[in-house]
Amino acid sequence: GIKKDWMGGKWNTTLSAYQITQNNVLTTDLEHPDPNTGQFIYSTQTGQQQVKGVEVDVKGEIVKNLQVVVNYAFTEAKITKDSRPEIVGNSVAGATKHIHNTWLTYKIGNGTTLQGLKFSLGYQYQAGRSSWYVFDNSENGLPDYFRLDGGIGHTTGKFSINLLVNNILNEYLYTGAPYGNMYYWQTEPKRNYRVNIAYRF
Repeated sequence: GIKKDWMGGKWNTTLSAYQITQNNVLTTDLEHPDPNTGQFIYSTQTGQQQVKGVEVDVKGEIVKNLQVVVNYAFTEAKITKDSRPEIVGNSVAGATKHIHNTWLTYKIGNGTTLQGLKFSLGYQYQAGRSSWYVFDNSENGLPDYFRLDGGIGHTTGKFSINLLVNNILNEYLYTGAPYGNMYYWQTEPKRNYRVNIAYRF
């Protein structure tokens, strides 16, 4: 990866690329079925998965007191070896191809009656979420994911208070992934709030 500062440090960019090959992944043992039921319930370490991608991060000051952080990640996760030849080339269950985040923060500067007041707004977008089932090779096995968050805060001297609102649009959102021979489904809360109070000694 590479990292560079621009405009006297007001902007910073990072670009990285990677490839990870994981061997001995647990996969269904097709040679030793359950002697009582004949079903394939055992696993063996013969699989292989390959994950490769690119990540880009950009952060800086758009105009005075307005900061932005932008992140994009492209990930391709494929099954490259398995005791079941029919799933070789399929996406790894639960993988996400595109993840994009943006976060804006505006802080009122000194010299005004509202100095120290801060506003923030950001989102996370995920697309190309593969199915949790390895035999499903659809390009978008799970629906796209979009969550909008925002907040307001104030800092006075050593004291600060911040209110963060998650899932402003009150959307039904969920995530999940394989877990052994099963899959888990995790529903995120609807619109919710969090208050942070801090004092710096």
